[in-house]
Amino acid sequence: MIVDIGGGTTDIAIVSMNGVVTSYTIKTAGNAIDRSIAKYIQNKYKLLIGERTAEKVKIELCNLYDPNDEVTYTVKGRSLLKGLPAQIQLSEIELFKAIEDDTFAIMEAIRKVLEDAPPELVGDIYDNGLLLTGGGALLGGLTQLIKRTLGINCNIAKDAINCVAKGTGMAFGSMTTLLDGFETATVYKYR
Repeated sequence: MIVDIGGGTTDIAIVSMNGVVTSYTIKTAGNAIDRSIAKYIQNKYKLLIGERTAEKVKIELCNLYDPNDEVTYTVKGRSLLKGLPAQIQLSEIELFKAIEDDTFAIMEAIRKVLEDAPPELVGDIYDNGLLLTGGGALLGGLTQLIKRTLGINCNIAKDAINCVAKGTGMAFGSMTTLLDGFETATVYKYR
C-alpha cells in the first residue's frame, strides 16, 4: 500500500501482482494544509501570513501524534487590524486544531482504500505496513497517528519528497516493456 501526500493531492493505492488493485485520490494535501494554517491564524489572531510562512510553520511545528501546548513557534505576518507587522506564538496544539480536518480526511481516504481491498491483501498490509511518500509523509507524528488510528505500521520512503518524480522518470524510461497505463502516454522529446 502506497500513500503519496503531495502538494495538490493525496493518492492512495494498493499494488499487487504488478497492478493496481484499488486506489483513491483526494484533493487534501500539502497545499490545503498550508491554507488551513493560514486561515486559522487569520481567523483567530487577525494575522495575515503567506503560503510560504504557513508551510514553514507546518514543517517546524507539526506534531500530529502528541501535540504539546508548551512547544511554540513564532509566526510573523501583517496585522489585519493595524496593517502593521506583527507576530504571535503558535503552539503545537493550535497547529493540530488548524489541520485536524485535513489530517483526518487523509485517514478516512486510507480507510476507504482498505475497505475496498480484498481481505488477503489487507492482511499482508497489516503485516508489512504501508509506504508514505511525498512531502506530506514528513509531517511530524504522522506515522504514529496512522498506527494509532488505523492500526497499520508505516514506513517513510527514502527521499520521500523526490521519489515519486524519480519513479515516474524510471517508468517512462521503460515504456516499451511496461504496457499497463502507458497505452495513451505522450512523450515530448526536448532538443
